[in-house]
Amino acid sequence: MRKLFALILAVAMCLSLAACGASDSADTPQTDGGFEKQSIKISYSTGDQGMDGIAANRLKELVAEKTDGAVTIECYGNAQLAGGDMDRMLELLIQGGGYDLCILSEAVMESVNPNFYILESPFVFSSYEDAYNLLDSDAGHEWITNEFAAEGLTYLGSLGNGILQMTNSKHEIRTPSDLADIRFRVYGDNDMRLIKALGGDAFVMSFSELYSALQQGTVDGQINGLQTMASANLQEVQKYCTMLNMSLSSFHIVANSAAFEKYSPELQEVLKECAVEAAQYARDYLSNQEAELRTKFEESGMVFYDPTEEELAQFKELAMPVLKDNLSNVSQETIEIFGLN
Repeated sequence: MRKLFALILAVAMCLSLAACGASDSADTPQTDGGFEKQSIKISYSTGDQGMDGIAANRLKELVAEKTDGAVTIECYGNAQLAGGDMDRMLELLIQGGGYDLCILSEAVMESVNPNFYILESPFVFSSYEDAYNLLDSDAGHEWITNEFAAEGLTYLGSLGNGILQMTNSKHEIRTPSDLADIRFRVYGDNDMRLIKALGGDAFVMSFSELYSALQQGTVDGQINGLQTMASANLQEVQKYCTMLNMSLSSFHIVANSAAFEKYSPELQEVLKECAVEAAQYARDYLSNQEAELRTKFEESGMVFYDPTEEELAQFKELAMPVLKDNLSNVSQETIEIFGLN
């Protein structure tokens, strides 16, 4: 009897331990290489061939590599998670819940923080290197980190979108007087004021609508970097390009801070490292592509014009009130960091 009782007790204990083990397994998230299996959504403005799309997809690859596939970055271009509306994309990111990561332009950020006007003010940067050197410096990195933090966002990295050039379908632009009969698509208040100061008409429109608007003649021209133009095949519906190097367009990889702080310290570190690597990859890609794109566009029939110093000076003079107006809206600290005081 005692042997039978002992046998029954042993079986009962084994069943109990098995049940506990099953319960613990069900309640514990699956992990791979120390990282919890999860998907993180990232939203961005253009398509996969835009600079933000290129950075997002590189980020996806890097995170998968460094987490042994445990963490998946889901890429959503053309602001599709916000109905194609880039302002709404920012609102939803700050609000939280829809997606944790985003790649934003300073033009979008200006609506909530005027200090971002400094980044795309006309003729502030002469090259991508000028901008990168400032943003990567201790003072610049601290500045942009704090500006995003003020809006509940965690800054992870920056990349170029393009030095803005001017295209249209009507005629060659050599001096500001040539803008008089051209309707330009712009995005954001800064570009609106700049085009009007130079003598053209400006209409705010989402990037996702731009190709069809140019094709149908709703607008005649636009301002973007060459890579951004290529990402939407705008060279197919634009004949003339004037290389003005008007202002910098950049993208910034950011996260909703509340969501980011819920990640494990290990995952936070991986995301930070991968974002910096993805941004650098996009920077190098842009530098390598732009010279090739000009040749490609010319071969497809686009006519390029490089203004003389005298002609460029006319554009700069007309743009000066826009720069001064922008500086009147940003903090003195920001002006000093950018060396514009």
